[in-house]
Amino acid sequence: MPSTRSVAESLASLSPTKRTEALRGFTEAQAVALLRDWRFWGRPYQHEPAGAWRTWLILAGRGWGKTRTGAETVRAWATSGRYGRIALVARTAADVRDVIVEGESGLLAIHRDDERPVWKASQRRLEWPNGAIATTYSAEEPDQLRGPQSDAAWCDELAAWRYPETWDQLQFGLRLGDAPRVIVTTTPRPTKLVRLLASAPDTHVTRGKTADNRKNLAPGSTVFSDGLACFGAVTLAGCTHQSTVVAGRKPKEVPELQWINTVLGNLKTGLSGSYHGFGFRKYAEQYLGAFAYRFNRRFNLRTLPQRLLVAALQCGPHPQRSIRLVADAHC
Repeated sequence: MPSTRSVAESLASLSPTKRTEALRGFTEAQAVALLRDWRFWGRPYQHEPAGAWRTWLILAGRGWGKTRTGAETVRAWATSGRYGRIALVARTAADVRDVIVEGESGLLAIHRDDERPVWKASQRRLEWPNGAIATTYSAEEPDQLRGPQSDAAWCDELAAWRYPETWDQLQFGLRLGDAPRVIVTTTPRPTKLVRLLASAPDTHVTRGKTADNRKNLAPGSTVFSDGLACFGAVTLAGCTHQSTVVAGRKPKEVPELQWINTVLGNLKTGLSGSYHGFGFRKYAEQYLGAFAYRFNRRFNLRTLPQRLLVAALQCGPHPQRSIRLVADAHC
């Protein structure tokens, strides 16, 4: 039976000794490159399927990785030069901008620095260094797709589109190249359009569940969430699920999430280099050291997050007391 695990999941399943041995030959540059390599992170059914299909329909719940799969597929199409005129269509203009383009798993976030496209918001398009172009469209405005021609497309949340004719107009424009293709990422709602598409002979259907991500959770862990029903699937991985409904409360009013807010705040501060009021006598040397580190690497600041991840992977666990002792020794 074919494996359903990603290379990363297989590596994580090894013992610490075997895992260290497998990674020993990696240089820092190779380790950083691995962080952006979808062949390493993606599960087998999240990679473009073989065959002569025209539409790849992904029907999966929240948290399965639909957006990342769509973005990585478009990234491979554009950077390889396989497709050069790509249509990006989402439920609304805000969705295509906030999810497909600028989202945490969107196109701008997943690319390496040397291949990242330029986002020209006023023209509604992304331009890659190799000349490939992707244009964004709102499913709320079918007429936007009258006239433009494409050789590939990514359609997000098709089941939530109000006007089915948007799909029709997209198909009329898919006439460039020898084999136009479309990837559709959507929640599995049985709308008429989704049913027709799933039954089409040239459609490859991939179905998934939120629970498919359970292998990324260590059994026995306690998972804290904001209470969305989809996170209940973590119990299938042998984890304890504790939900906290935030409902607009401030972080200090939600004790369970205080450390998350603190860690994310410190990470954002460290990466952006913006520091607010602090005890000068106690912390000035540390902050000046952080500034000097960033200044010496000012021409390559985009690699800081990756370098931080590599350092975190290479550094073993330390108790808080030892970390404080090291920090105090440099004050």
